[in-house]
Amino acid sequence: MRIICAWCLQEGKIAMLGEKVPLDDPRETHGICKAHRLAVQAEWRKSLLVLTDGKRNLAHQASSRGAS
Repeated sequence: MRIICAWCLQEGKIAMLGEKVPLDDPRETHGICKAHRLAVQAEWRKSLLVLTDGKRNLAHQASSRGAS
């Protein structure tokens, strides 16, 4: 079974990540490559909500004001 990165495939890049058992199975399964995983994680972090001064703010808004 071939493992391909769905994001790479959509972008027209080489998408093959590897294979897994059963090796004689010609079907594809989807995964995510390291580059796209890091990009997705960065987007998640940007959208996290944090508490600053008792108010809910987006993490990237809070960090731009100097809050942690």
